[in-house]
Amino acid sequence: MIFKLVKDGEVYLKPYGMVQGIAEVFTVPHIPPNSLPLGELLNRYRRLLMEVPCFEMHFSRDGRFWKAIDDELAKSQKWDGKVKSSKCKACEY
Repeated sequence: MIFKLVKDGEVYLKPYGMVQGIAEVFTVPHIPPNSLPLGELLNRYRRLLMEVPCFEMHFSRDGRFWKAIDDELAKSQKWDGKVKSSKCKACEY
């Protein structure tokens, strides 16, 4: 899961659609100019977001956000309660 953190008094996850997810993810990394053609870079982000859910995570300082994350992970059919270290296919070069 990918989270954009938003400090808030409320705790909740707001899922991003593909367009908003690409816009949010695309503005985070600092890609060196001319390292990849823009179309290829956007395709990688699109493939990444097809595999990895992207959320805006509103959180408070009291740690309640962990329950929101656990609840969302429990909804996922792929989640079995174990942390896996698999490589995302969209991130392969």
